[in-house]
Amino acid sequence: MQTLYDDNENYQSQVLFYIDRPTVNKNVAYYSAVWNKKTGKLHPKQPIVVNWVMLEKDKTGQVVEKLTYLEEKYIYGISLESKTTTPERQTFCIVSMPKYPITVFFSSKEQQWKAGIRLDVPVLLDHISATVQKISFLPKVTDLTVVGFDSYGSKLSQVISVNKSLSIV
Repeated sequence: MQTLYDDNENYQSQVLFYIDRPTVNKNVAYYSAVWNKKTGKLHPKQPIVVNWVMLEKDKTGQVVEKLTYLEEKYIYGISLESKTTTPERQTFCIVSMPKYPITVFFSSKEQQWKAGIRLDVPVLLDHISATVQKISFLPKVTDLTVVGFDSYGSKLSQVISVNKSLSIV
């Protein structure tokens, strides 16, 4: 999959998790860690990137687009937490889920970057499904189903109710 970030030959990205909207369309927002291949550390300015994989345009997943300004500012964008940032660990929130910080870290056991979120228990994040209803002309996200794995490898899911109208979903 193509990536969209300030490209440098020393950096590469790895998908952490995605958000789908099965009630809207097949396009998926992918959240990826950007890290230096030589040092193994996260990119200092852009450690996490979010891109649309436009499966409605191309079923192979080769069409990738940046978020629009509104999507980035109000729905799918991220806010980095500077107080918890190190070159090996980054905490951020998806702007529409500010009460659920996500921590990105390197798993030396699996030799890959992971994303963890605290729900009822700590969970390694796999994906989030957004349920969207069209109410008048503004779509509304009614709930988010967070899917991941606990420390024993068991699959977990938790529904987060959202009472927020969004102008774009």
